[in-house]
Parts: sequence; structure tokens; C-alpha cells
Amino acid sequence: MKNYLLTLAFLSSINVFAHPLDPLSKKEIAVAIEVLKKADLIRPETLFPYFMLNEPKKSEVLQFKVGAAEKRQAFVERFDRKESKLYEIIIDLKDKKILSNQEIKGAKPSVMLSEFDAAPPIVKADPRFKEAMQRRGIKNLDDVAVDIWAYGSPDSEHSQSARLLRAITYFKGKGKNFYARPIDGLTFIINMDDKKVEKVIDTEVYRIPPIESELDAKSLGPKRIGLKPL
Repeated sequence: MKNYLLTLAFLSSINVFAHPLDPLSKKEIAVAIEVLKKADLIRPETLFPYFMLNEPKKSEVLQFKVGAAEKRQAFVERFDRKESKLYEIIIDLKDKKILSNQEIKGAKPSVMLSEFDAAPPIVKADPRFKEAMQRRGIKNLDDVAVDIWAYGSPDSEHSQSARLLRAITYFKGKGKNFYARPIDGLTFIINMDDKKVEKVIDTEVYRIPPIESELDAKSLGPKRIGLKPL
């Protein structure tokens, strides 16, 4: 096993791969970025939700021999935040060129890590957030956690091209596992292009689960005994 790992590390360092399905190396990612820059496809408003190996055909995998020349391609999702458009790009890493750059019309990428950070302040800055919490008797807004979900298919009242996300809230209090205490009956629809809350769905005030459900050793109690032998 040790010798295999050393071989794999050596092959990766010289861009020869132990297997054609190995993930992109650090060097290959750098090459792909260089190609995108030369094509003027990296700008301040550009995000990359997906940056992975473009897997070869199964027949090519079965015929692969270590040390043989192998074509390697990167598959990249490029989201233009300014235009709110999603593109799928395939890059030839050996010849350093773009093989295809296709707009995926009517589609949006999955929720990105940066949006998990950017969206909650947008929700909390909207005056309707404070009003909704007051209806539920919540005075300290820092006790509320905001989680982000994909919106799904836009309905007729929203633009088909807008980047929409769905935000739901939980009562965090002083605990950490806020998922155990959802604030039901309340949803915020966020337009991430305009960075504002487009709609608040506030139906009914439901009882928030009163008990914290922490997952630390103190909260869980005595350690679980071992499994019984078969």
C-alpha cells in the first residue's frame, strides 16, 4: 500500500496518472484556470460551482496502461453572476484549449458555499424578518439561524432568469444544533441577482420545539455500550 501511494504521488507530480479516473491534479486545475483566463471567462462576477474531471469513455478506461499518453479533460460549470447565466465548459488539458462552451438555458447551479454566507444577512436586513420574529415572540434576532435551500422551478410571478433561493429559519438560542428547532410557517424568497428579499411567505405561527437537541457528550448522556457479538 505504501509503495502504491508513493507511486501515485510521483505520477501525479509529473502529470502521468495511475488511473484515468483519478481526480484533477493541482497542476491540471492551474492549467484549466490559465485557459479560462486567456479566453476572458474569469471576471469579478464569475463563479465556478463545479470544477472536476471530465470522465473518459469506459472503453478508454479499460484500455489504459500506466505510462501511456492519456487525454485529460476538465469539466467546468461557469456561472456568470452579472448575466445570471450558466455555462458548461470542457477543456482539453493537454492542448490547453476549450473544446466546448455551452449555455444551459433555463438552468441555475446548485446553492454555492458563498451564498450560504451572503444570503442570511439579506434576509435579516429585511424589515419583514423582524416583524415575523415579533409575531412569534422572538426578540433577540441573534437567536435565529437562517438556512438556504434551492428554490426549485420559478412560478409565473418570478422571472425565469433570476437567481432565486429559498431561506428558512430556525431558533438557535444558545445551542448549536438549530435544525432541531425549526420556525415553521415562514419562508423567504431571495433574489440573489438583486440581493433582496422578493417575497415573504408567512402563513401561521406554530409552536417552536422547546427542547434543545444538542449532540455533544454531555447532552447525549452515558456512552453507548458496545455491540453484542453475533
